[in-house]
Amino acid sequence: CEVDQFVPSALASGLGVLATTKDCIVVDLGGGKTDAAVFQAGACTKVATVDVNSDHVTTDIAALIKISREDAEAIKIGQGIADPAQVGEEEAIDVKQVGTESARKFPRKVLSEIIESRVREIATLVREALVHERQPLPSTILLTGGGSQLAGTDEVFKSAFVAESVRLVSPSLVGTNSRRAAAPEMACTVGLARFVLSPEEES
Repeated sequence: CEVDQFVPSALASGLGVLATTKDCIVVDLGGGKTDAAVFQAGACTKVATVDVNSDHVTTDIAALIKISREDAEAIKIGQGIADPAQVGEEEAIDVKQVGTESARKFPRKVLSEIIESRVREIATLVREALVHERQPLPSTILLTGGGSQLAGTDEVFKSAFVAESVRLVSPSLVGTNSRRAAAPEMACTVGLARFVLSPEEES
């Protein structure tokens, strides 16, 4: 088996979700890593990967609230939000801490602060990896990947990048079997397919 060409996953994710936007930053928030690519005038000008990812959010929740990783993931998806300003002081969630038999109330705002801290770290690391002193970054950010679905993530990235616009995006597909592939976590896979099938590659 011969390898014809390597395609950076950050570039593939961008190709998977880009439509009409020509100047933007595409950030794929995955479970194993976070990929980012800068597109200017429709061309990819820089890519970067950081090791901190959405799985670290789950790890933080489990460690700081003292619950199982499985419960932490469920709470992150069902009750998590990365913007504490959107959570009321009186809001609480039920948690069953390791070693206890019954659930207890835990402030949802504290949960949000735990999540926000890690998401902000991810956003800051991505920005530092992409910034170039001679080339300003685009002011539009497109977030994709499974981790992008965590509520409030867009607001954290908007603040960290001082961006004008942050949008959550998924691959845009048509066809009878397109629904499954149109999920945010499929951005990289869809982008690879588009790269292989692009007219430039076919010619």
